[in-house]
Amino acid sequence: MKSTVRTNFEALIDRINESAQFGINNTKLISAVIPKQAQFDLFLTNLTKTGGAPYGDTLKLLNKLSGKDIDTFVEGLGKYPTIEALGLNFSKELTSSPFSNSLFMMDAKGIGQGELWIAWLVSGARVSGGGESFDITHNESSQYEVKTYMDSSSPFRLGNAGAASRFEWLRKLRHVAEISEEIVKIPSIKSIHAEIFDAAVGMNSRAEKTPAGDFSRGEVSKELMKSTLNFIDVVNGVLNNRTTGYDLIDIKSTSPGFPNVTLLIEPASPSDIQAGKFKVIKQVNMSDVSGEEALFRMLTKNEYLRSGVTTLIRDINIGISEVETKYNKMTFLVFRKGAMNLSSKLVKVSGTTSAEVIAQYGSAADSVFSMSGALLRVREAV
Repeated sequence: MKSTVRTNFEALIDRINESAQFGINNTKLISAVIPKQAQFDLFLTNLTKTGGAPYGDTLKLLNKLSGKDIDTFVEGLGKYPTIEALGLNFSKELTSSPFSNSLFMMDAKGIGQGELWIAWLVSGARVSGGGESFDITHNESSQYEVKTYMDSSSPFRLGNAGAASRFEWLRKLRHVAEISEEIVKIPSIKSIHAEIFDAAVGMNSRAEKTPAGDFSRGEVSKELMKSTLNFIDVVNGVLNNRTTGYDLIDIKSTSPGFPNVTLLIEPASPSDIQAGKFKVIKQVNMSDVSGEEALFRMLTKNEYLRSGVTTLIRDINIGISEVETKYNKMTFLVFRKGAMNLSSKLVKVSGTTSAEVIAQYGSAADSVFSMSGALLRVREAV
């Protein structure tokens, strides 16, 4: 009997010494976790990855535990076999004790809210720490990107996969913005096409700095997006009503000393052009967009102005699908009020009109996407 007591005492002393290396000095806690020593060791390992305030605050929390709080902590260690199983009991576990809620709220640089909480409750869950492209792994294989939006049902911010520079649709909208800025510099355009000029003015009035600057920075307000879509609709409508056929011819030389020349011709059909049957009206300066021909050539070159908002919607959804591909080995884990959503898919923009796009843009509860802080914000599909 004495040998057994001595062995247990020595084991406890060993555990106390080992725990002290992590900063744990609560002997009652150390004794209580012995039946779940492996889970406790993993939790402490995860804790060391947090650094900063979460590390120190959690140590203080653990070292102050006593009585029923110790029982709660020990019971929770590795309580669930999978993250999915925890998700089914999210609200229950979050409100089960002050300790549970306090641990969930821990966050700082390198770790987000809820990550250490998962590491406590799920057997085999590991916190990745800084430098990894994912936040949590489970049993060394399943990967999770954790987002905490407990006070919001708005789209969540992506990481590097959502960088503004990755999206073709944003670059094309920046070109639309540059065209609008060019138009507002030439008041005489209003006398040619007032609707286009007014739409360009409206777009420029909604920018924080300049329309092109805002799109370049990936800081696109709902007002700017709405006015941009209106500009696209107005220009696209005008372009669709033009039935000129071929009306410009570029003449170039293979010999030096002959600058390029653009000629305005009477509208001609493809067969007329092939047969060389066309009549020259005058030479035009394509760099002077105060002239109607140069203006409409500039507008037609932009795909969204030429093809309309449906093409923009297509490109936005392609971009969101590319984000899914980037995260193809991960699951999005999004904490919402009363829910822990797990999904490998993101919501796409639906509809075909500007009104439908703008209704889905921004930070409102029913929004699908937005661009802010040079990062795309999206919503998990549930």
